[in-house]
Amino acid sequence: MNKSRRLDSFDKVSNQIIELLDAGVIPWQKPYWQASKEYGQQRSIDGREYSGLNALMLGLMAGVKGYVDPRWITFNQAKSRGGMVRRGEKGLHVGWWNPQKHEREIENPDTGEMEKKQIMIWYFGGHTVFNVEQVDGLELKPLEKVDGGNAGTKPENSPDTIAEAEAVATAYLESDGAPGIEWTSTQTPHYIPSEHRINMTLKDSFYNAPEMYSTLFHEMSHSTSKPLARKKGQKGATHFGSDNYGQEELVAEFSSAFLCDAVNITSTIQNSASYIDNWKKAIKADRKLIVYAASQGVKSADYILNTQEK
Repeated sequence: MNKSRRLDSFDKVSNQIIELLDAGVIPWQKPYWQASKEYGQQRSIDGREYSGLNALMLGLMAGVKGYVDPRWITFNQAKSRGGMVRRGEKGLHVGWWNPQKHEREIENPDTGEMEKKQIMIWYFGGHTVFNVEQVDGLELKPLEKVDGGNAGTKPENSPDTIAEAEAVATAYLESDGAPGIEWTSTQTPHYIPSEHRINMTLKDSFYNAPEMYSTLFHEMSHSTSKPLARKKGQKGATHFGSDNYGQEELVAEFSSAFLCDAVNITSTIQNSASYIDNWKKAIKADRKLIVYAASQGVKSADYILNTQEK
């Protein structure tokens, strides 16, 4: 895959995010899990479940359009199965990383001689998919309900939901190497890398429990940067609204959204017009930002959730 093609896929994914932001929709904060999970996760026609940014975008689209069927198909796949995408239907570009082996000459540190080595280089590509409800003429197996598929209907402030969120936070914050945490009168919750400590606003200052937990998950996600050896991101100023702002903060936003999804609450950090404009500016400045942040956000959320199993 050549360079222009790789950049084209980054552009397509980024453009989809910017289009949503233009419409006032923040995809990593919207309750994309509103899409019915009665029949399982969003998945390809051959059964492979989507994850990360793809799962978020497809779930959001399914929720907005009211698609019940979680299966997605490419134009050619539909055609080969005797189906046809209806005229005027709009698909969604999903991205994927494709590993390819390349031969490079690398200096042997012991002998100083150049040696040929096989290295793996990851390329980013993608394709457009349509929900099967956008396609006529397909013969599909009937959907089967999954256990726990209606879990998303629990009220966000229900005792079960809050207990589940608390369990995730407690397990992580009490795990080996976890950051310290202080609940203070600070106006802005934040993570201090040099002290490996989270400063959180007092609990009664939040409007509700989902807001408090989504904020806490955000700061917990920042604290995973060291154990996961996450890149620090772009050099230069990193205050919100600056040209170089974006990478680490967006990682934490995605991670918080994925954690909120896991415990059935909505990420509600903020959604002001200036907030949306700043994210559009950051994403336009770096077309790879959204893809990197989403993939790292998944890793951060998984790292936090895995502490419950240790």
